[in-house]
Amino acid sequence: MSERAELEALVAAQFDRDVSAGARALAAAVRQQVGGVLAVVFYGSCLRTESDVDAMLDLYVLVDSYDNAYQRPLLAWLNRALPPNVFTIEARAGDTEVRAKYAVVTLSSFVSYMADSTRESYFWGRFAQPAAVVYAASPEVRRTLAAGFATAVETFVRNALPLVGERFSTRQLWLAGLARSYASELRVEAPDRSQELFASFAPYYERAAQLAFAAMPFAVDRRGDEWQAAIPAAERAARLREWRRRGAYSKVLSVLRILRNAYTVERGPEYAMWKIERHTEFEFDKDWRQKPVPLVALAREFWRAWRAGAFR
Repeated sequence: MSERAELEALVAAQFDRDVSAGARALAAAVRQQVGGVLAVVFYGSCLRTESDVDAMLDLYVLVDSYDNAYQRPLLAWLNRALPPNVFTIEARAGDTEVRAKYAVVTLSSFVSYMADSTRESYFWGRFAQPAAVVYAASPEVRRTLAAGFATAVETFVRNALPLVGERFSTRQLWLAGLARSYASELRVEAPDRSQELFASFAPYYERAAQLAFAAMPFAVDRRGDEWQAAIPAAERAARLREWRRRGAYSKVLSVLRILRNAYTVERGPEYAMWKIERHTEFEFDKDWRQKPVPLVALAREFWRAWRAGAFR
C-alpha cells in the first residue's frame, strides 16, 4: 500500500468513531432541514471530549449543490460568495435537548478547499484533524471525503514544515501548524490549545504526518527520534511570507463571516461575543441590535474588541 493510500485509510478509520446519540439526532434533523445532503461531518471539541451535554456541537453539512440546499436564493448566493454559511439547530436525544452549529458547503468545494492552492487555512487547518462522518449518502461519498481529508493533512504538513527548525518532532510540527492556523483567524484560543489538540489524538497525528512526508516535493528523513526536512531556502521564505499574508487575508474574511452570520445564525453574534468574553476580560455592548444600523454597530464592537487585544 502506498503512503497516500495508507493516509486515506488512516483518516477514514476516524470516520467510524462512535458518536453520541445527540450527534446522530442532530445529523438527522439537519437532513430534514437542508436539501441535497451528501454527508454530515462531526468535528471539534465535542468530538474530542465525547460530550454533548450543555454544549454546542460542530457539524459540516456537505451538499450536492447550493440551489438544492436552500429554498431561498439569497442563501445560495451567500454560500457561493463566502463559504460556508453557518446555522444553528436543536434536536432531542431521549430526554436531552442538544444543539449544534452547522456549516454548509458543497462536497466538491469542500474537497477543493483542502488543496495547497487554497489561500486561507480555514478549511484544511480544521480537517487535517480527525473527524467523524455521522452520515454519508454512499461509499463513493466516503471515499471522496477520505481523499479530501488526506489532502488536508498533506497541505497542513507542507505549510507547517517551514515553521519549525531543520530538525523537529512530529509533535513540534503539529503544534506549530495548529497555532499558526488558529492565529490566522479571529479566534479566541488559550495558549495551550494546540497542545490539547495534539494530545487528544497523538497517535493519529504522529502517523498522519509521517505518511504525508512522502507527498512533499523535497526529502523528509528520520534522524533518530526527530525528522529533518530538506526545504529549499526559497520555498521556506515564500511559505513564511504566505503565512503573513494569510493572516491578514483570513482576518478580513473572518469579519465578513461574522457579519454574514448575523443574518444566517440566530443569535450567532451573541454566541461569538459570549465566547470572547468567556476567555477575556473584554465586555461587548449588548445593545448593538438596537442601534440605527445594527451591522455597522456589530462591526464596530468587534473592531473595538480587536483593538483591545481580545483576539488577534
